[in-house]
Amino acid sequence: MQLNEISNETILAIASLWKLVLALAIFVGILIFQGPLKDLVKRIRNLSVKRGKAEFAVETGTLDVPEEIPLVEEKSQEPTPPVEQEEPVPKESGSLFIEMIDAFDTGNPEAADNAFEKLQDAEVDETEKLRNKAIYLWLMYTKGRDAKALQKIEELAKKKEIRETAFFWLASCHEHSKSYIKALDVYNRALSGEINDSSRSQLTVGMAKCHVTMGDTTKGIEVLESTLVKITEPAAKSELYA
Repeated sequence: MQLNEISNETILAIASLWKLVLALAIFVGILIFQGPLKDLVKRIRNLSVKRGKAEFAVETGTLDVPEEIPLVEEKSQEPTPPVEQEEPVPKESGSLFIEMIDAFDTGNPEAADNAFEKLQDAEVDETEKLRNKAIYLWLMYTKGRDAKALQKIEELAKKKEIRETAFFWLASCHEHSKSYIKALDVYNRALSGEINDSSRSQLTVGMAKCHVTMGDTTKGIEVLESTLVKITEPAAKSELYA
């Protein structure tokens, strides 16, 4: 009786296995034909179905270990060197002179003052600084309409190292204001001292032009001829013929 019960139970368990076989067939079909689900199936470690005393198990193996991604050797990036800021290149004296004159021409005295200060800062020779100042004062008088500049040029003419240059610009100031007699007086004062040939030639040409402007061309020529015999330097002589 007991053996009969066991046999019947076993037969019933075996008979029920068709359901398991069907489930396994579907599972295998999914495993084979459904690529996107393959990865999911691989992650199932064991599949176990128990029916009474009968048990059916499918072992899929160990868990997949993700493939190691090969390390890409990173190129060491050298640190970018800091960008050195270039120092501003100082302007040459010529460009600063032009900047100063342009500022006076456009009626911008503040810009003219700034340009003059830059010009003086860029100059290292003290005598040249005095010459620059004489020109600056001439511009102040002729373009900036500063009457006080005239007296300041007179003060510069007292300095030996700048005497002839200051006198030349002083005479030019008087010519600008059409005070030709005063201009001729300044030229005479400048030529009365001991000066080099180059300065003498420059002042003589200025005096001759002043006479011509006053309408006395003959006197202008006489001034040039009288100075020509006193000058020995070829370069200074050529200036008289200009």
